[in-house]
Amino acid sequence: MSEVKSMRQTGAALMLGTLLLAGCSSSPAPDIAPPPPDFPPAPADTCGAQAVESLTGETLDDETRIWLEDRSGASTIRIVEPGQNYTTDYRAERLRVVVDEDDIITSIRCG
Repeated sequence: MSEVKSMRQTGAALMLGTLLLAGCSSSPAPDIAPPPPDFPPAPADTCGAQAVESLTGETLDDETRIWLEDRSGASTIRIVEPGQNYTTDYRAERLRVVVDEDDIITSIRCG
């Protein structure tokens, strides 16, 4: 009987040892994610900034605003004044006109 008991204890110890070692084994390498899809790049001037960039350095008045709207073809125009809060979302079709304290246009670009 003691031989059977000893064999059971040895078998149990082997099974327990195997389970403990299996828990320590490294997991298989994770699957590698597929590369992101290729999207065509957005056109460089979707808001018409190039058509009106010659106004940089000019004073932004009502006449200039109308000229910006007509010539750029932008769906929307955002005038950014010093100290003004605005969202930072990028919209390729929006013309962004930055002015200084004297309403002089310092930058014209899409966004």
